[in-house]
Amino acid sequence: MSKEKMTSSAKHENFFDDFVTTRSKQAVENGNETASEEQRCFQFFDRDGDGILNYEEFHHLCCQLLSLNDQQWTKKETDKVLQLLVKKEEVDKEKFEYVWKSWIKPILSPKSTCLVVDVQNDFITGSLALKNAPAGENGEEVVPVINKLIQTVEFDKVIFSQDWYPDNHISFYKNRHMRNSGKCFEMISIAADVVKELDTVVFAGSDGEPIEQTLWPAHCVQHSHGAKLHIDLQVEENHIIVKKGTNPDVDNYSALYSTPEPNNNESGPALAKQLKDQGITDVYACGLCEDICVAATVMDACRLGFRTILVEDAARASRPTDLKRQMETAGCLVVSSNEVSDMVSGLVRHPKLAHVTELNIIT
Repeated sequence: MSKEKMTSSAKHENFFDDFVTTRSKQAVENGNETASEEQRCFQFFDRDGDGILNYEEFHHLCCQLLSLNDQQWTKKETDKVLQLLVKKEEVDKEKFEYVWKSWIKPILSPKSTCLVVDVQNDFITGSLALKNAPAGENGEEVVPVINKLIQTVEFDKVIFSQDWYPDNHISFYKNRHMRNSGKCFEMISIAADVVKELDTVVFAGSDGEPIEQTLWPAHCVQHSHGAKLHIDLQVEENHIIVKKGTNPDVDNYSALYSTPEPNNNESGPALAKQLKDQGITDVYACGLCEDICVAATVMDACRLGFRTILVEDAARASRPTDLKRQMETAGCLVVSSNEVSDMVSGLVRHPKLAHVTELNIIT
C-alpha cells in the first residue's frame, strides 16, 4: 500500500503541540490534570460534532499526534491502531477514554531515563582504551555530550552504570587457569596456555552448563582507578549509580541487569524491574562501548518493552559492526543528542516509538 500524505491541515493548529507546550508538567506528575484535556481533544477532532470520531477524523488525530518531518503516518498504520485498541473503524467517547489513557497520554507524556553506560577510565585511557581498539575511537569525546544532555534535558531519572569486577573475575585473561583445572574449551578441548587475550572460549561451568566467554585484559577492577567514572562526568547527588559484573563467575554486559550490590539476583534484572515499577517508558542509552555493553543494554531494553533510544553522538564503539542496524531492527530508535529534549518533552513524537506503545498495551 502506498504511503498517503499527512492529513493534518495547515488550516488548523496542531492540537498536540499546543497541548504539550501549555500543560503543566507538575500537574501531570501530581495527577491533577483535568478531564477536560481528554474532552478538548475529542471535540477538536470530532469535526462534524456527532459524538464519534469516524475513520477520517481519527486518522487526522493520528497524523497530528505523530507528524514528524518527512515521515508519513499512513492509513495502514491507523488501521492497525484501531484494530489493536478498539477493534472498530470509529471511536465513541467511551472508547476514546481508553485510547487517551493507554495510547495517547504515554506518547505525549513519556517518563524517561538517561542510562549512561560505563564511561569509565579503563575504556578511555586504561587497559581497554577505545583509541587502541580496531575502530580507533576516543571514548572521552562522549563526556561533554553526556554532560550537556543531562544538564539540559528534563529526564525523570539519570542513571550511570559501572563495570565493577572482582579481581578473580572469569572474564579476565589472567584468571584462565582458575577454572576447571586449567582447561578451556573452544570447539575442542585446548590447554589454557594456548589461548590469547580477546579469544572467545567456552568454560565448563560448575553446574555442567558451558559458559562462553571472551577473555579480556583485567579492567574496571573494584575500587581501582580504572573502574572510576571519568572525572569530568557530572554526576549529581540525585543521580543513581548501579554496578555490574560483581559475580566472579558471570560476565554481565547489560546495565539493565545491574544493582547497587552483587548482581546475580535470581529474581531477575533488578534495574529493569525498578524502572518498570516506577512507570519509566523510555530508555535513552549512551556511553561505552556502543558495540558491547551499550548494545547489550539497548537489546535488553527493547526485549523488555521499553521505548528505546540510542543517543548516537553520546556513544563510541570498539570496532565497526552492523549492531546499530540490529538494534534498529529490534525496535531501537537512533537519534542525535540535539533531538532528545523535544522527544522527552513530548514535542517530537516518533511513529516508531508509538508502535512500541501499541504493542505494550496488548502484551
